[in-house]
Amino acid sequence: LVPFMDVYPGDLTHHNIFSIRRGYGGQPDGANIGWTPGFWPGMIWLAYELSGEARFRQAGEHHVQSFLRRIEQHVDVEIHDLGFMYSPTCVAAWILTGSPAARRAALLAAEHLMTRFWPAPGIFQAWGGLDDPNERGRTIIDSLMNMPLLYWASRETGDLRYQQAAFRHTCQLRDHFIRPDHTTFHTYYFDVVTGAGVRGRTAQGARDDSCWARGQAWGIYGFTLNYRHTGDASLLQTACQLADYFLAHLPVDKVAYWDLIFGEGSGEERDSSAAAIAVCGLMEMADLLPPGSEQGSAYRAAALEI
Repeated sequence: LVPFMDVYPGDLTHHNIFSIRRGYGGQPDGANIGWTPGFWPGMIWLAYELSGEARFRQAGEHHVQSFLRRIEQHVDVEIHDLGFMYSPTCVAAWILTGSPAARRAALLAAEHLMTRFWPAPGIFQAWGGLDDPNERGRTIIDSLMNMPLLYWASRETGDLRYQQAAFRHTCQLRDHFIRPDHTTFHTYYFDVVTGAGVRGRTAQGARDDSCWARGQAWGIYGFTLNYRHTGDASLLQTACQLADYFLAHLPVDKVAYWDLIFGEGSGEERDSSAAAIAVCGLMEMADLLPPGSEQGSAYRAAALEI
């Protein structure tokens, strides 16, 4: 734990080693910036939950203070990924320890996320300033994973604004991101004045009309989590449709190519993150489908195989 107590790891490894996160925007190397630093404290809280060891709790509480400072000082928080940052770090800490600092940080993050909500289309803008013409009204499939922070905030405070915005956003993704063949757009633009859907595009997939594997996986997991919080059956149905397409387009060893348009012999890179995300969604779906159902059993078996 010592190397990453006061600094944060980068997004990926080099030769299986995590290096310190590169600084930017006037922030030093190792700073709590970007959208992925919450994953490391999230693993620490999982370790504490599984073991009960004091060293993990102490490390997790140390990171809570960093995330509280980050949201109080508004350090690199003009993005939709506040759920990715604050659910595994601060909501987890509040649930496991009752930390007032963790609760305050998570509620501040939820409130700040609400500043990115466009009322007319009912979506949270993903990237850029709200006045950025290139990003105005654009949201992404990953955003589904940030909605649980808002459902939690409504339960915690009794303020329904958070859950109402989260549900409306999720329904807009259900209605605009899913193509007839159950593939997904990575990103989608909405007119923030009229509320109308405009067009789908990709930022990380092979093409605008292809199916980025990690985005499809975020859809599987994200729609399932939103179903768990709302009970809206259409969200679980959507997750199942995305899962069926994902599973039908895996190679023999079951680790997805980075875009699902690629198959055996393509020579393209694999995406183990897409595999891991899909497994989480499939296991969640198996738990939420009727006990003993053939569909749920099939999803659990597929997850374990992956």
